[in-house]
Amino acid sequence: MLRGAGLVLVGVVVALGAGELVARWAFDPPTVLIEPDPILGWRYVPSLTGSWAASAWKFDRAPRIPVRVNSQGLLDREYPFEKPPGVVRVLVLADSVGGDPGVPLDALFPKVAERRAGADRRWSPTEVINAGVTGFGTAQELAMFEAVGWRYEPDVVVLTFSMSDVGDSTDLSEPRPRAVFQDGLLALEPPRVPSPVAEPPSRARLLGAHSRLYALAREKLVRIPATRRVLARLHLLGPRVLQADAGFRDGLRVFLADDDAHAARGWGLTAALLRRLRDRVQARGARFVVIIAPIEGQVYPERFPALWNQHFSARRYDLDKPNRVLREFLATERIPALDLLPAFRARSRAGDADLYRRGDGHWTVQGHELAGSALIEFLGREGFLAARVTG
Repeated sequence: MLRGAGLVLVGVVVALGAGELVARWAFDPPTVLIEPDPILGWRYVPSLTGSWAASAWKFDRAPRIPVRVNSQGLLDREYPFEKPPGVVRVLVLADSVGGDPGVPLDALFPKVAERRAGADRRWSPTEVINAGVTGFGTAQELAMFEAVGWRYEPDVVVLTFSMSDVGDSTDLSEPRPRAVFQDGLLALEPPRVPSPVAEPPSRARLLGAHSRLYALAREKLVRIPATRRVLARLHLLGPRVLQADAGFRDGLRVFLADDDAHAARGWGLTAALLRRLRDRVQARGARFVVIIAPIEGQVYPERFPALWNQHFSARRYDLDKPNRVLREFLATERIPALDLLPAFRARSRAGDADLYRRGDGHWTVQGHELAGSALIEFLGREGFLAARVTG
């Protein structure tokens, strides 16, 4: 019996060793694009050139997307801070809607808008600067404008608002600036960026650092909610994974058909952040605009129940509710707004190419093309662009 158990043990060790060798051969990590930042929480690494892929494993055959970050940590080309004479400058603040490394730089919607403006002989030279960073919420976009954005002397600042931003305002799982009310006034607490000399490494961190086979199994299994919870109980996942799950769940609360206290708190903080950002933009002599970016399930409603039922299967949802709430607020505050939901739904009904990456939720190149074109048409129609001088 002992001999049999020994053979089984040897077999397991050999199998694990072979699996580790295969995993090491198959592992081809993309460039690390993000670094901690004491003001923003995180940012793209300045002056970085590299690549991004949806998977680090060769057998997934995920395409490698070239990535270029400018010297100020923006996913864009270099622009001098001083605006050239006769140029209209538009600064776009966004999360991964604009700062998506999964789309080639020139295909991101701010660059589409810049090209459209340049090709339209009605408008004077127009630069559209992309200050989007993946994962950002409204508080970080405010901090980005105050730290870097204003220095580009923008004439127009466009905030790209994703519905997840409401949940981000109350999310504690990420080291982001935190919006709070103190004596009825909005205050921003600095991000709690983890120290590089942190607590002793966890079991999960040690395994992840030394075993590619573990990293492979973790990456595949962590996509399954029930498996994530089991791995967390075994301390094979850090607690932040489940905290992020809770944060994602809270981000969906804006779609609840009935009233929800947590969503109401998020909306209250969001309203205060939008007012603060508008006031800071206007104090710098620029005009403020909001783009409302729809999520995939709003455009393709047949895809939404699978996501919803993981978190709120017993409660009803209203896919249009958050857009109504936000449009009413922006109208009351006299903030010009472009809601992309009607245009995206119309394009989806036309049966053209998918506007979202399946299983990802981010815009495809076609989604960015539609958004960039709609943005420049809106800015021109509403008088935010300067007419070209002829003669």
